Amino acid sequence: MKRALFQAVLALLLLGTLDCMVVATGTSFVRKLPGFGLSEQEQPYWWMLTTDGTVLFACGEPHRTVVTPQELHNEVFLIVVIDPATQKLLGQHRVRTDFVPRRETVSYMKAKLGYETNWLADHYDAWVISGNRAYALSARGRDRLSLRAYNSISVVDLDSRTVLEEVKVQFPPDLLPTGRDDEDFVNYIQSISACPQQGWLFTGHRNMVAIWRLPSVSLCAIYPFLLDKEVCLTFCSPDGKRLYALVAPFEVMELDISALGSQKSEGVVTLPKHRSLLRQLGVQDMVPSPDWRELFVVLRSGDKDGRVLAIDLATRKVVRRLKLSDKACINAVVVGSKLFVSALDGVYVIDIDAWRKNPQVTQVEVK
Repeated sequence: MKRALFQAVLALLLLGTLDCMVVATGTSFVRKLPGFGLSEQEQPYWWMLTTDGTVLFACGEPHRTVVTPQELHNEVFLIVVIDPATQKLLGQHRVRTDFVPRRETVSYMKAKLGYETNWLADHYDAWVISGNRAYALSARGRDRLSLRAYNSISVVDLDSRTVLEEVKVQFPPDLLPTGRDDEDFVNYIQSISACPQQGWLFTGHRNMVAIWRLPSVSLCAIYPFLLDKEVCLTFCSPDGKRLYALVAPFEVMELDISALGSQKSEGVVTLPKHRSLLRQLGVQDMVPSPDWRELFVVLRSGDKDGRVLAIDLATRKVVRRLKLSDKACINAVVVGSKLFVSALDGVYVIDIDAWRKNPQVTQVEVK
């Protein structure tokens, strides 16, 4: 009897293990983009993806063994432009810039590459648009080794091309997270996004998220925490009720901001405790699915083990896991029905609908 019970339990355990390790070779819903005509020596160390919804930009940083201060402020990045529908190469550019391209800098990259004429790129690194105003981060103090580059928001009138106001970020000391040696660090902006429909501007800081009213850029709400890391990405749900914040490499947060719309006072409120959608070392990036049913989260373990997870936003549970590469994954963007994920060994494309139909596949071997 005991032997039979042991064998039954062992069979169930083996079945569960196999289910968690389904490997698909040459699977139809994942492919790796070709090397863009680059030799092995020309391949960048990593790719950073950004998109405007019509074209995909893959920004590559060169390999280096020694980094000098001159290189840090005079880097040449390889920018590959890809048609997301066909995944074919549209062009290659080499751009000299003194800061690392990020997701928020897509308009900057388009202007520098000549894909659009945008005079903001001559004066600002990143910006968001609401109405006829841009809320921009100035190019002053660029330094890729320092997180203290941006401590003000420029309010720019797009019609007259004039700066209406320069909003200095200086949070009242009684609102700041306590227990840190360098509390002034929180006043520097690490990320910026907006929800124009609701009239909100979001800025990410070390140990804090801040929400500002537009167009006045008056502080409305904050959310302090004590992870001693930067909020490197924020975005709002389409209904304006939830704010998602990425604290790399530790956590994906969901903040309830639904009550802010009915707030009558002009004072600053502290948001209630956040809901943790994922708390795991190695969280690198996040992006919502086109239908906002899921949140895709990119993970890495050092320079290895690149993975992507799908979190159901209704149940707030991880519903799928997929290992893409033995190398680290860097970031992800969604264009149409495709999820593009960059890694140290290239760029991967996932068909979202097909992935949803194959939740049992947890690892792919792309040829």
